[in-house]
Order: sequence, then C-alpha cells, then structure tokens
Amino acid sequence: MPTYHEFPPPAPLRLAVDALWCVNPTTPGPAVSPLRVLPDGCVDLIFRFGGTTGEGQLSLVGPTDRAFLLDGAMPAPAVGVRFRPGMAAGRLGVRPPDLYRREVAVDRALPQLGAWQERLRGSASPVEALRVLRWAAASMPTRSAPGVSARVGRAVELLGRGWRVASTAAVLGVSERTLRRDLVETVGLPPKVLARVLRFQGAVRLLDARADADLASLALDAGYFDHAHMNRDFREFAGLSPTAFGHERRAAADSSKRRAGEDGTLKSWIWDT
Repeated sequence: MPTYHEFPPPAPLRLAVDALWCVNPTTPGPAVSPLRVLPDGCVDLIFRFGGTTGEGQLSLVGPTDRAFLLDGAMPAPAVGVRFRPGMAAGRLGVRPPDLYRREVAVDRALPQLGAWQERLRGSASPVEALRVLRWAAASMPTRSAPGVSARVGRAVELLGRGWRVASTAAVLGVSERTLRRDLVETVGLPPKVLARVLRFQGAVRLLDARADADLASLALDAGYFDHAHMNRDFREFAGLSPTAFGHERRAAADSSKRRAGEDGTLKSWIWDT
C-alpha cells in the first residue's frame, strides 16, 4: 500500500486549505494494496511526478460521492493541496460541478497554472514540490463574491455539525433553492449529499480516534439513527463496512507511521514554514 502523509496548512491558508499531503509509492510486489481515497467534498490540486516516463503532471481532482482506489503499484510520488469544500471555486476559478468524479489536467482546465506546473517539474523532491504548492495556494486571489463565499463556508460548517438543509437555509436567510444553487456551483455537490458526506467524514474521524468503541454508540455520536444507518453510508461512500474499513485504516496508519519515522526530510518539512 502506498504511504500517505498529511500536513496541516500554515496559518494564512487554513480558511481555504484543509491539508497538504504526499503519497509515496511502495516497493512493487504481488501483495501491494491500493490506497482508498474517500469522498470529502474537497477539490485537490495534485502534482504527480513523472517517474521514468515523463516530466510530471499538475491536475485537478473534483468532488465525488464515492471512494476510489489509488493503484498500489504507482510508479512515483504525488503531492497535493486539498481545498476545503467551496474554496476551490474562488481560489482557482473553476466550477467544481465540471470536475465531478473527474481528474483534469491543468493544461485543459486552468492553463494559467502552467507556470506553476513548470516549477513543480523542476522540483527535486516531494518536499520541494510541497513548498511550491504551498506558495501557489498562498498566491491565488479570491475570485468569488464575499457574500456568497461567507454563506457557503457557514453552510458547510452547519451541515457538518448535523444541521438539516432547511434549518441551514433559514439561519442563512436564503431559500433552500438558493442554498442548493450556491453549494452545487461552489462545492460541486447538492446540500443533502454534502451533508451525508460530511457526516460520514465525522464518523471516520471518530473511528480513527476510538478504534475499540462500540459501533452502535459511535454511530449515534456521529449523528446516525443507528448502526445500520451508518453501515449503509460506509458501504456507499467507502465500499466497506465500518468494521472492515477500520481494520484497513489502522493497517494503513501503521504503515505510514513507520515510513514517517524513516523519512526525516518529510518530517522536518512540517516545521519548515
């Protein structure tokens, strides 16, 4: 399984960026497992190193409502910046619904990022590429209207806390139709789907923190009616039951911790702000 490292963004980026991350390939072999990537309502700007076949490619990966598996035998590292739900539209000038379940090269989607792609192609390591992505994210202007941006950010916060769509719209002083339009345009997912994805992500965090917890009580704490309700979402969004997902997640975390301890350069990057 490829090893995944995630880093919190520096303070100036925290409102727009959820994390910067790096995926390192493992030694090829018959038992190499894929890495499960979960839906989260985010848009990622990703640079894949070219390995032995090319120069590397900068691309956008849009929002999705299902997990996908990253090939365990990937030939070279990849680094990325993950924009919080609703933030890529204003920072990158893209329409997330156009990226739904898609990965699109910036040459086609955002040719104005060509200069950053060239700088990334000149990076000697994932650490250097992460620094370039951090600078790129910090230099991007905000293009969306401030009122809409603030409303979307607040809507994502409330939906993530378990609020109903109707209650969220009422608190924001807009109709449900307006809220739906704003979220589809800036996040790429309709409100009810986004609310389910955010609730699922909350359950994943609880499962990570409470590996030995009773799943029925964990489901209630995550905002589900019962264990069966949570189980349906896990099977839809992760492709696994909560129990099977937890086992896979812990195995991946143990592998990443071992690699992080061995990789001093990536570990030191966290403090090099």
